[in-house]
Amino acid sequence: MQPGQFHIESPTALRRMSPTQHMLAGQGSDASLLTLLVGVALRGELCDAERELFDRFAAPNTLIFLVQDRTFVHPDHVEIVSLDQIEATFSAGDDAVFSHRQHLSDDLGRKTKMIRTARVGQTGKGALVLGMIGAELPELRAEHDRHFGSVVQLVRTSLKGLAPLIEWLEARMAVADPILVVGRSTGRLLAVNEAARALLAPASVDPIGQEFSQIKHSLLRDGGRGRLSMENRSQGGLDVTVISVTRPTAGSGVNGSQVGARFLESMRHKTAGITAAARFLQTALDHEPGHPVTEMLKVIIDESAELDHDLCRHQLLVDYGRLAPETLDPVSSLRKAIEVRMIGHACHSVSLKEELVAPVRVEVPRSALMFLYESILSTHCGPGSRSKTEATVRHNGGSGVTVTFNTDCGRPLNQSAYTEWREYCDRLAGTMGVQLTHRTSRDYAKTETILTLKA
Repeated sequence: MQPGQFHIESPTALRRMSPTQHMLAGQGSDASLLTLLVGVALRGELCDAERELFDRFAAPNTLIFLVQDRTFVHPDHVEIVSLDQIEATFSAGDDAVFSHRQHLSDDLGRKTKMIRTARVGQTGKGALVLGMIGAELPELRAEHDRHFGSVVQLVRTSLKGLAPLIEWLEARMAVADPILVVGRSTGRLLAVNEAARALLAPASVDPIGQEFSQIKHSLLRDGGRGRLSMENRSQGGLDVTVISVTRPTAGSGVNGSQVGARFLESMRHKTAGITAAARFLQTALDHEPGHPVTEMLKVIIDESAELDHDLCRHQLLVDYGRLAPETLDPVSSLRKAIEVRMIGHACHSVSLKEELVAPVRVEVPRSALMFLYESILSTHCGPGSRSKTEATVRHNGGSGVTVTFNTDCGRPLNQSAYTEWREYCDRLAGTMGVQLTHRTSRDYAKTETILTLKA
């Protein structure tokens, strides 16, 4: 082959990747080849974790690069090869592999580089070209050809399998509502549309590559408190979740709910009926202690009680406007909430410390304050964790009072459970018109919640 001449190889010459290359492509990484390809198609760029993974596909003594619509995606906007030299690759079919020699001369003498390129597919942003460049080493030429051919075949096959998913995601991200795409295997963000990026801008965090649980609160922290909805989709070996943020309409308040009070009340009546029937059967079997049916009935009764309690919490949000405020001692109510929390939660130790110069009273509905206390304690206790919470009540200057909850779990908490409870606490505090702030360590092992009440 003469210098500067292109050579088109037959696709049948491509061989499978070696076990070593498969290992490199699948090593523990924050990104997989599939998420990398989806990221390129939707964002037109790679995040740091994807760049690190992509570099692993290069053969020894070579660099690998990626061009989309004649723009270098990797290295990012660094034209390591003249686009004129690989122009034919953009218009070629998806079965061709090009190789090209480039001769360079400098003070140290004449050098020859080998450039290999192949068009691996078409995305909504344009043709996608994969390339590999390195010094021409005759003893490694055949091995590098096989290596590059294997990588090209892998990328082409993967991208072809993902094509329906990418097309669907592009359509979903084109809507006006904030949209986030999350890889289900890692829980990390693969892409966001412009509306979601604008919503996250105040947090000054680049969302791509972040765990969704770490940025979820930023989506809902503004006064509007939007609603999240999720769609799951699987294609070509990749599982993704599309999260939509539905903004509240004008005039809607924090009490807005798609579930009415009558529905919740009817559900509670059904739960009460299940519990009553289970208790009757349990009584009938009392003469057979240890009977497996008796044990199952106990489970039904306990689960029904938990379900009724959850329904009651949400019913309180819907019906809050009907609740009459009462003059309460916030410390006494907190003490009762702690006692209730301790029942059945031996792993959660809660202590109460009072730093008040005089007794205080607050005007709030009794059930709302009790549910808020209980929900904050639930926020601070992960399932099965040995949590130690210290609640401190202080005067907040003037007639105000603050209740600070500090928890050290000794190990990371379940982040999804934490955020779900925290969302409820925020909604209830907003409905009650009281101030609630949160702070957590990165692994959620240490949490702090500060509740400010007007006395």
